[in-house]
Formats: sequence, C-alpha cells, structure tokens
Amino acid sequence: MRKILWIIILIFSFFTANLFAQDFPKNDPLPEGVMYKGVNEDQWKTIKKIGDPLDCQKKLYNFQQVKNFKVVSPKDCENDKNCIQNALTKNNKVRLLEGKYEIFKTIFLHNKILIGAKNGNTFIDAKNIPSKKGATAIIVNNSIIANLNVENSPDNGVSLSSKSSDNNIGSLVYRVKIGNSGVFGESYSGKGVNIYGDKNQNHCIISVEAYNGFNQTSTSLRKKSREKGGNADGFSIKHGPTNITLIDTHAHHNSDDGYDFWGAGNKEIWSSLGKTKKDPIIRIFYSSAIKNGKHPIGINGDGQGFKLGANSGKKYKTKDYGARLIYGSASCLNKHRGFDKNVSKAKMILFGNDAKKNKKNYEKLSNKKIKNDKYLLKCAMFFK
Repeated sequence: MRKILWIIILIFSFFTANLFAQDFPKNDPLPEGVMYKGVNEDQWKTIKKIGDPLDCQKKLYNFQQVKNFKVVSPKDCENDKNCIQNALTKNNKVRLLEGKYEIFKTIFLHNKILIGAKNGNTFIDAKNIPSKKGATAIIVNNSIIANLNVENSPDNGVSLSSKSSDNNIGSLVYRVKIGNSGVFGESYSGKGVNIYGDKNQNHCIISVEAYNGFNQTSTSLRKKSREKGGNADGFSIKHGPTNITLIDTHAHHNSDDGYDFWGAGNKEIWSSLGKTKKDPIIRIFYSSAIKNGKHPIGINGDGQGFKLGANSGKKYKTKDYGARLIYGSASCLNKHRGFDKNVSKAKMILFGNDAKKNKKNYEKLSNKKIKNDKYLLKCAMFFK
C-alpha cells in the first residue's frame, strides 16, 4: 500500500511539474542587432517570486499558442497603401512576412493581433504619415503586437490604450524595436512607447527596444525647456496609467529620458484591485537605460535614465500614486541622472540594479544589492 502511495505521489509530482513548465513562454533565438536579451525560465521564476499581478508570463505563453493568421506580404501591399489596416479590418490575426512596409496612416488595433517575422526582418516605415501633433505609427488597444521594427514615426512610435468596455485586459507588446520617433517630423513628443492617461492600464511590455527618439518642438507648457529634444522619452508612462509591467526593455540615445513615469498611477483603479499606494503600480525587470540625452542629432533635454515620478509641487498640478519597483536593471552613460526620484512622494523599491558613468547615478534613492541572480544587468555589459 505504501509503495502504491509513493507511486501516486511521484506521478502527481511529475505531471504537476510538467504542467507548470508548459506555462513558460518559448524563448526563440534573438534576431541580429537587438538589445533585448529574451527571458528565460529562471528569470520568469524570479519575476513571479517578486510579484507581477498581470502575470505577463501567462499572457505571453497564451499568445504563443495562437495560430491561423492571415498572411500579408510586401507584394500584397504594392497596390494598396492601407494593406495592413485593411487586413486587420477583415481579420483578427495578421502576420506580416519579412520585408519593408511603408504606411501612410496610423495603424489601429482593437482586440487584434499583428505580428511580423521571428527573424526580426519585418520593418514598418512610418515616415509618410502626415506630420502633426500626436502622429503615431501604431495605436494598440487591448491587442498584441510582436516581432516588428517600427521606424520613423513623425511623432510617437507605439501608443498603448485601454477601454473599460473591453474589461481592461490591456495589451502585450513583445519583441518590438521602435526607432527614430519624431526625427523626420515636426514632432511634439518623439516617444518610443507612449502610455498616457488615467484610465490606461494593464499592459505587458516584454523584450522591447526604444531608441533615437527626438522632438522638434513642444506644447506651450514649459516650452523653453521641452523644445528641441526635451520631451522625447524611450518609454513614457505619464498622467495616470496603472498596473504596467516592463520586462527586458531597453531605451537608448533618446533625446530626453529613457523612462519617464511623471504622474503615473490612478488611486481609484489601484484601490479597486485591493492595492495600496505601497504596492508597485509600475514594475521593471531586467531592463536598461543607456546614453539617453545623447541623441545622434546632438540637441537634448535632461537625459535621465529612469525618471521615476513627477515633481509634485503646486506649480505642475500633478502627483504620483503607487510605488515603483525596479529590479536587475542598468542605467549607464546617461547625460544626467541614472535613477531619479524627481521630488516624487511615491515609494521607490530598487534592488539588484547598477548605475555607472551618469552625471549622478542615484538621486535620493537607495538600491539594495542582490548577489544570487546571474542575470542582473550590469553597466559593464554596455561599455565599449
């Protein structure tokens, strides 16, 4: 009887272990020339242990099981300037073959999936979108984009939004490179990934690179300090977005900050989930900010690596809500500060990070050291 019991226990352990293992996303070989590194099983276990209420691991795993895409090739688009949007209108799942796709209007996704080739050779060139404030290459609403290179948007590269009518499932951005946002237009923003507004929530951003963002001009607010490069961030999460997870994301050579969380967090939404202001409302794992404020054009803003919150004084009429957590990340060679609290009153949780060769590495922040994780990013990885 005891022998039978042990056999049952062993069988149960085997199946439960394999069931859990099956939930790990596949970590495909990396395309050439990307900064993101992919996320392995050990890293997913660490993220789960630290805490990710969105369970981006499961979201990514579920996405990787999706099949039966409508396939579109560059040849299909030769006589159809709106070929990608037209395909998305008729199909919920669209796969672009490798090649270059010139777009003339913003691509909108609402409850859709748009992916490119896994080898990283699917390029969306947005330079022909009319230049105006807010001109964006792709707007993602409760949808998924993956395996794309998004280049030359007149203003913002990729914007994420969410609607309450869609149960706030949020979006997934995976293995996407976003470059030169705002460089070729009369841009006001020039952001790589833009998440804005107090109803915006529940997004997973995994293995994404945002670089060379630049803004030519600005809005009237603090125009002098934001003109010519002083507004273009790699990852911008501002004025209320709630419950955002970034994993293996990389911002470099943007004319303003790598990451900017000015005024992020919505108390009403976060409280409805049983969370308090001490719970991390934005979580960053295994990410980097490199040489921001050092755009190739040469005109730049502050150039912080990670700007974690707003200046909460009366002058700007904004404040943060919810904690910010950064784990295993590196901020190096930025023009100004590596990790900057920016007079925010929000709780900041930093551990396992590295900051070197910034004008100042940590501004009013402490970073707890971690010794038992070999996947922590270090500035030495980026020095050449």
